[in-house]
Amino acid sequence: MKRILSILFAAAALSACLDVEPFLYRCLTMGFVKADGTFRADDGRIYTFGDFMPDWNPGDRVLVVMDVKEAVNDSVYKASNMSYSYPLHKKPVVVTAGNAEPDTLGLEEICPSDLWYSGGYLNLSARIKIIEEAGRDFVNLMVDKRKESSDTLSVILKHRSDYDTGGGAYFIEYPFYATFPIREYMPAKDSVVLKVSWFWNGKSDSVTAKVEK
Repeated sequence: MKRILSILFAAAALSACLDVEPFLYRCLTMGFVKADGTFRADDGRIYTFGDFMPDWNPGDRVLVVMDVKEAVNDSVYKASNMSYSYPLHKKPVVVTAGNAEPDTLGLEEICPSDLWYSGGYLNLSARIKIIEEAGRDFVNLMVDKRKESSDTLSVILKHRSDYDTGGGAYFIEYPFYATFPIREYMPAKDSVVLKVSWFWNGKSDSVTAKVEK
């Protein structure tokens, strides 16, 4: 998994777009809805959808899957929206030197399958183990500032539920997307080492990659 995740980090600048043929490719990317209803991807490209404007709101951060039809210029493209979804979007919880990790963040399992950095955000697809209709589950990103570093930002994916997970209850794996703004917490360098950690199947794991701010 570490090798795969590292490759995804390196490919983040491409916004997970895969070319199919010139001026026609399918793209999965994160970004924001602009005031005029167009979509600005994290790489700065603007996508318009003609008469078939998605029913979304300006300022929303969304994950979009689309077919790109034509390049209007170097930064504007015509596209056909295939689907979009709203990822979990929230600010990280910062823990600084001399402070303990908050119990409210939880110690339950969470596992990323894809990770990428774009537009100042850590984006991910992940899964957690839940008990259906048992209660609520909470996911957060903890920025660990307990050990300051001149070139590394360490973050930890956290999961907590508000129900009893004991007693041999039946768990299912619940997949989701999430996006967390992290640029403001990075060391003051153009290139930063990003370490992401998590807990899954009874053990801790992590991946480390260099990203450009």
